[in-house]
Amino acid sequence: MTVHSDTTDMTSTGQMSVVTRPLKQATEVAEQPTRESNGSHEGAASFPINKHDSAASVVPRSWQGIVTAAPLACIDMINVGTSITIASAVVSAVFGVSTFASAWGVIPVAALCYLCFGLYPAVGMQPIRETRQLTLASALAFSTVITARFAWAFQFDATLGTLTLAWALATFTGPPLRLIGRELLGRQSWWGQRALIIGGQEDGRQAFDQLACKPALGLRPVALLRGDTESRFGQKATDETTFGTLSSAAKLASKLETPWAVIAMTDADPAQVQHAVELCANHIPKLSVLSEAKGQPTLWAEARELHGTAALYTQHALTRRRYRWGKRAADMFLSGFGLLLISPFLLGIILAIKLRSPGPVFFGHERIGRGGRRFKVWKFRTMVVGANDVLQEYLDKNPEMRAEWERDHKLKNDPRIIKGVGNFLRKFSIDEIPQIWNILRGDMSLVGPRPIVNDEVVKYNNTYPVYLKVRPGLTGLWQISGRNNTTYEARVQYDDYYVRNWSPWLDIYILARTVKTAVLREGAY
Repeated sequence: MTVHSDTTDMTSTGQMSVVTRPLKQATEVAEQPTRESNGSHEGAASFPINKHDSAASVVPRSWQGIVTAAPLACIDMINVGTSITIASAVVSAVFGVSTFASAWGVIPVAALCYLCFGLYPAVGMQPIRETRQLTLASALAFSTVITARFAWAFQFDATLGTLTLAWALATFTGPPLRLIGRELLGRQSWWGQRALIIGGQEDGRQAFDQLACKPALGLRPVALLRGDTESRFGQKATDETTFGTLSSAAKLASKLETPWAVIAMTDADPAQVQHAVELCANHIPKLSVLSEAKGQPTLWAEARELHGTAALYTQHALTRRRYRWGKRAADMFLSGFGLLLISPFLLGIILAIKLRSPGPVFFGHERIGRGGRRFKVWKFRTMVVGANDVLQEYLDKNPEMRAEWERDHKLKNDPRIIKGVGNFLRKFSIDEIPQIWNILRGDMSLVGPRPIVNDEVVKYNNTYPVYLKVRPGLTGLWQISGRNNTTYEARVQYDDYYVRNWSPWLDIYILARTVKTAVLREGAY
């Protein structure tokens, strides 16, 4: 469970970078001794130095939230303004009426709605949750203005058409613009809010490293402290890193201008965690406490009070019938519409395969679906006829490649692939398109775990029953998270996370990211 003393939502330690003071200033802070309350010894901060930004500017703690929120607000308002401009131009071209001036009143309403939905500064907010909040905030802003205008004039006019079209545009472009903006802002040393990480040697370092891996979420770990006051970490300090204890938190929070503390003490005694919370709460305004929640949904989890005890409220959405029906209806509509849209393109692919390699155009392979049901998953044929014989001959001649095949059931330089056409279809994942037929039949879903074969069941271990709860998907978390560049163990973890944390917003996020992954060929071979 994650407990907060601030309204900012942070349900996982996902992706952030390190902002530090200049090396000289960091060293001065680390060298300043902090006495333990029992007078035992001094403590210093763990302070990894950002070598690429040794002259990083220091933003006062009181301004970090404003500095973080302002660029995001500009991105959102530019998106709304641009959507209004485009919609106004379309309406003007169709109806010959200018609505540009009368539609701009939605911008201040949108800014207020975005603020109320927690989108500023949104430090630590996961992109899936951010997508939901952006969509709901836009819906509230535009629907409010549309309703007010209709109630005032009591008639449908061109301005209502402009607002409706702008609403659709802003909803579609808002999340990707936010994602791009966060990626660019994360490279700037002045953006984001600083955080102390407090935890055991393993938990604390893991939390620090996870938060430092990407800057986009805006939470910047600057120091790592041990979660107790009895001893330092057992490892030797380096030139870049020294270790301190919990009693250093107050002084470091003041000197490093850190408004956040993340307590990562998942294996600690509850009394020890409570002590850390009380000590930090006196000096640090925003606090996040991490704890183990294995096997539980965490993406939409909420901290609630139950008879004076903190409780983690979760729900498995896919166990509810209306959500399953809604997911199936979306699969049918989007797959059918998409199939009609790309049918001319599919005819071109069929012709290319026939010309390059005689034989069938489609290839079917048995996979395991929901509830253990077997079905044939369809693909465009990207391999030569007699591919199994070609593979066996290749593995016999290259025994060093057999380990790669047995580990991943894939080869980076697969000799079975049809030269030219096959490589192209695989790199852009176009060979998967015939699985739309599987989706329409009900064998698969647009989004879900990748369908597995019998030989892969053993690799899922205890996660296999979780896999069987849903239809496998055309795309999923594994495909947008590195795909073949990840380990099979990571793939199983992605599938487990998806099933336990499913929501329509998670599917929308994965579908949006799939386009980017396919275009950039991330992890495909």
